Amino acid sequence: MLDDAIRRGAQVTDLGKIDNDGTFSNGYFMRPTMVTNVPEDAPLMVEEQFCPAIPVATYDDLDDAIGRANQSVYGLSGSVWSRDTGRAIDVARRIEAGQVWINAHGTQAINHLAPYGGVKQSGIGRKSGIEGILEYLQSQTITTHEH
Repeated sequence: MLDDAIRRGAQVTDLGKIDNDGTFSNGYFMRPTMVTNVPEDAPLMVEEQFCPAIPVATYDDLDDAIGRANQSVYGLSGSVWSRDTGRAIDVARRIEAGQVWINAHGTQAINHLAPYGGVKQSGIGRKSGIEGILEYLQSQTITTHEH
């Protein structure tokens, strides 16, 4: 995905540092990477990747940005970053994702007391919270009609 984005003209910024070249070169590892100027149809922008490469998209119109985000077939999670928490909550409500964090992202942002799971092609069902507990239950209905 990263190579494809680069071929399409994206700019890549490697982040962090490698503490041990021997360990790093001994497997499928990559440094955290920020990618800008990624075409909208690039796999890095439209596919659900599980790697430390974050595509950064810019926007001029908030409604357009939300519309572009919601075009995805995925919806596990997202984040909204803003100094205006009220406005960020309004934006978060419009994003089609199982959870949206305000000024945070990732595993440290998860509230383990709240239901967690995706929408669209990012999952069915929930874990954690009462909704997660209900996923493990199998109900039975017994009805009697006495005369």
